[in-house]
Amino acid sequence: VLVPFKKHFSLCVSTQVGCAFACTFCFTGTKGFTRNLLSSEIVGQFLQAKRWLQKRKNEKRPLTNIIYMGQGEPLHNVEEVKKATEIFLNPNGLGIAPRKVSLSTVGHVPGLEKLKDFPPINLSVSLHAATDKKRNVLMPINKKYNLETLMRTLKSISLGPRKKISFEYLMIKNFNDQKEDIEMLRKLLEGVPSQLNLIPYNSYPGSLYEGPSMEHIYDFQKSLKSAGCFSTIRKTKGHD
Repeated sequence: VLVPFKKHFSLCVSTQVGCAFACTFCFTGTKGFTRNLLSSEIVGQFLQAKRWLQKRKNEKRPLTNIIYMGQGEPLHNVEEVKKATEIFLNPNGLGIAPRKVSLSTVGHVPGLEKLKDFPPINLSVSLHAATDKKRNVLMPINKKYNLETLMRTLKSISLGPRKKISFEYLMIKNFNDQKEDIEMLRKLLEGVPSQLNLIPYNSYPGSLYEGPSMEHIYDFQKSLKSAGCFSTIRKTKGHD
C-alpha cells in the first residue's frame, strides 16, 4: 500500500499472506494464515510500487520510506524479512537509509530476540493496551508473551542507531481510552526510550470496535503529556 505524504511516499509492505495472530481489531486477522512471503516477494512490492509511480508523469514525490506494517507478522517470518531488509539497505541493492525503514511487531518475543543480528532499522511495537487484561482481549499473543515478558525483552535489546522504540496505540472507544489507561501507560513505559503513537481506529464492516472522536484523542494526548508520556497522533489515511 502506497501511503502519500506532502513531500514523499511511504510503502507499507506485507511479509505474509494472511496472519496467524488473529488480533481482534484487525481485518487481516480474520482471514487466517496462508504462508510466508519470500524475500523476493517482499522486495518485489517495492519495485512494483516504484514502477507504478514512475509511470505517473505528473507525480514528483519520491518513494523514500518502507514500513513493515502490511499483512502478517514480520518477526514470524524473520529470516526472509532480514534478507529483504539487507537488499533494501545495501548500496548495491536499493540503497535505502536504515532510518527510512521501520518494522512493526505484535510482540513476537522469539523474533525480537533475533533482532541483535538484524540490520539497524526502526522498531515499532503494537501495544494497544497497557494491562494484560485488556491486551489479552485485543491480541491473543499476549496470553503467551505477556506485557512483563515483552517489556523485559525490549529492554534487553541494544537500540543502537534506533535510539527509541515506537509503540503503536490504537484508540478504541470506551476500551483503552480511559483515565486509568493513562496511568498504566506511564508505568509500563517508564525507563524505556520510547514514543507513543496514538492511532485513530478505522472500523471495517463487521468490526467489533469503533474509534473515539478526535476531540477525545487530543484530550487523551494532553493528559499523557501531563503524566510525562511523549506521544504523537497518527494522521489517518484509511477512512475512505
